Amino acid sequence: MIIDPVVPFWIILVIPLLTALFVYQEWKKHHSFRALRIFSIVLMMLSISGILLHPKYQTKKSSSVVLLTEGYSKEKADSSLESDTFTLMHLENIKPYKNSRSLSYDDLPHYDNQIKVVLGDGIPLSELDRMDNKNFRFFSSTSPTGITQLHVPEAVANRRNSVFGIVNNNKGRKLSIYLEGPGGKEDSIQISGDIVNFELTFVPKQSGNYLYTLSVQDSARTYQEILPVMVTEERSLRILFLQHYPSFELQYLKRYLARKGHRMVLRYQLSKNKFRYEYVNVDPMLVDRLTNELLEKFDMMITDSNVLSTLSLAEKNILGNSIQRGLGLLNLSFTNQKPNTFFPFQTSSVKMDTALLQIASRLFSFPTPRFRVNDNITINPVQKNKTGLLSGYSFKGAGKIGFQMIQETYRLVLSGDSVAYGEIWSPLLESISRNRIENSKIKIHTPFPWYQDDPIDIQIISSSEEVKLYSDSIMLPLLEDATIDNVWTTRTWAGKPGWHRLETEDGASLNYYV
Repeated sequence: MIIDPVVPFWIILVIPLLTALFVYQEWKKHHSFRALRIFSIVLMMLSISGILLHPKYQTKKSSSVVLLTEGYSKEKADSSLESDTFTLMHLENIKPYKNSRSLSYDDLPHYDNQIKVVLGDGIPLSELDRMDNKNFRFFSSTSPTGITQLHVPEAVANRRNSVFGIVNNNKGRKLSIYLEGPGGKEDSIQISGDIVNFELTFVPKQSGNYLYTLSVQDSARTYQEILPVMVTEERSLRILFLQHYPSFELQYLKRYLARKGHRMVLRYQLSKNKFRYEYVNVDPMLVDRLTNELLEKFDMMITDSNVLSTLSLAEKNILGNSIQRGLGLLNLSFTNQKPNTFFPFQTSSVKMDTALLQIASRLFSFPTPRFRVNDNITINPVQKNKTGLLSGYSFKGAGKIGFQMIQETYRLVLSGDSVAYGEIWSPLLESISRNRIENSKIKIHTPFPWYQDDPIDIQIISSSEEVKLYSDSIMLPLLEDATIDNVWTTRTWAGKPGWHRLETEDGASLNYYV
């Protein structure tokens, strides 16, 4: 209690004297109810004393809240309460701690300015979206046992695809992870460490939207999760081959690409001005010289330094300009050479003329030249091993120039392993080829996975000023970026689990699973 007198203290000291005087005066009188009158005088003087003394009782009440959510740590809660300026609260249906008060989800937005610390797994995204002020410190709980991160890239039909993730094995048990698809078991892996990166592979037979099953099993229990996978067809490319003569390597590559539906024109030089042509899935055309109109018809060109050296200066300039505009060039040069316009790579000699390459779980040996392309920030590797880069590409304007050091890959086809053969060539050719022109591109910014009634943030980049986005045929409102033209954002909430579709009027679309 604190005394805060409203008048000088010496004035208040007169009150006891006045009280004694008034009591004495009443005591001398012989009227009835004398005791009651004396009591009334004492009570009156005490009231006057209370008014003049102005006593106060001070308490500390904090407007800062420590919020406990699912999986919170008691130790972190205690450390947060070392300062008595915090009030402890817990979300509804969460086990309380000490004298924490329950906070309902309905009242959560009213406390957004007071919540300063959040402990545990955090506030659900759907509830966090309702809070205007999200300025708090978040101390997460320890990662639970099981898969904590998962990356599911878009899959391609008839190709070995991978699912990447991180599993947290807190209890040190042996874990088994299984991937099952519509056709049954695809892959599995055994985990025994604490935090382990894993990769599971699968080969889908057809394009479409599929639901795979990811199972984690230990000695105590087994749990499963649905894994949505979008499978697309391999992109059909338009490829121009310029070679001096047909080789085994290129003949088997031609057959492989023909089965995939790619369109190809192959030109072999019989003499200085005489050529032989092959046409696969395209109408015959004359390719006696390179022109801008001709190269615009193709996504990429495959050749080598010997053929490039026979091109005229005008053809080299046309080829260079076409690459700048988006054409891809794969240079199959197996002799060490200085960097030039069509082979802009620094190389280093190596002692070995073979390379070991792991494809899925198998190890293959291939002949290679006695040099490797030096790795640097401008090169995007596709295949590499301990000796260096085996294939990759580098950007040149809107186009790309690539290299391939692996030779005699046709032996994989002869042994019947067309899947491994495709994993060497298909990613390289698709990476180097001309990018597809898309008027709009849709991207989901909210991290996977997505749940029912949770907000999903979407971004659109479009060349059109009148872009319209539909979610399951319902048009969504778009907000254009204030600083970047033709970039829009929006938000949607999926009302039910399952596959959903985003699409624009100009043909861009994106499927996602909730």
